[in-house]
Amino acid sequence: GSLLESTFSIDKHATKMTRMTKAMSGHTQIMDDKPEAGASCIPLVSSATSASANDEQAMLEAGALTPDLASFPPMPLPDVKVMRAEAVKGIALVLSIIVLCVGLPHIFAFTVGGVPGTAWWVALGLLYFESTVALICLAGLIFGDPGVVGRSPTSCFPMPDEVKQRLAVAASMEDLRNITDESGATYCVRCLLWRPPPSSKRRPHHCRTCNRCVVHFDHHCGVFGRCIAGTWRSGNLPYFFLLIAMGAWGPLTCFGSILASVSIHFGGWQAALVVVSVLLLWALASCCGCLWVGLRQLLLNRWASGQSSLLEAQLEACVRAIRHKCTRTCTRSSS
Repeated sequence: GSLLESTFSIDKHATKMTRMTKAMSGHTQIMDDKPEAGASCIPLVSSATSASANDEQAMLEAGALTPDLASFPPMPLPDVKVMRAEAVKGIALVLSIIVLCVGLPHIFAFTVGGVPGTAWWVALGLLYFESTVALICLAGLIFGDPGVVGRSPTSCFPMPDEVKQRLAVAASMEDLRNITDESGATYCVRCLLWRPPPSSKRRPHHCRTCNRCVVHFDHHCGVFGRCIAGTWRSGNLPYFFLLIAMGAWGPLTCFGSILASVSIHFGGWQAALVVVSVLLLWALASCCGCLWVGLRQLLLNRWASGQSSLLEAQLEACVRAIRHKCTRTCTRSSS
């Protein structure tokens, strides 16, 4: 009897082990069918889910399969190091101008004699108002959205066939140029989305520093490390122009209050004009330097983007004409 019981127990354990082995083999087969972790291939969405591998390849070549939006590769990374360095310079510049414009009138008021009565409070209120507006514009410029084109079913589809095939096999997009359709809209192969067609008021562009497509692109500001784009009602372009306006009105208010302080202390406008003239010359030189740097950066960005204005095209034509004449002169003299 004990022999029969032990035999029955052995058979029972053997049956259980067989079932476990079958279950583990089936699970292993399922795991083997899954893609490896880190694979960059894009899952394809199609109604023919039971199609064979040959049928899927044929449909892929025909452009019938479409990549899933949720499985797109991540957006290209911006050059954070450059953007952060540029933003630090811009913030330091704005804060320095605010400190000078607000601090200098206080220094002259308490050391030289000040502006008595209502004029002092008007100048002080204007300085603090302009400084507050400048800080708000600086925050909007740094943290605001310039008009980046985001991924959505509307902007990403329909996908060009060549891009679709490369995504399916995880091929590189480096040698692929942007694609333009009949309406003039361009497909950015870096952001994998459609940009609206350009017009007189709209200039879509992919910024190489921010690595984003922006609709109303004007330029990438090397001072604040942000794309300057938008219209008068959208983007960060209003913040940019208003910040420049505050940068002009603030020093004027500052110099006006200093002029009044010095004139009251010396009892006349002659000595005050000498002091303020020196300050104005310094401000004029600084403004000319900033204007030259900004204009140079704007022209470089326009030339780099391949969208030159009429003036830039005329300058290029003049340079080519001068080179041509120099070449002909050298050729004649040598002959």
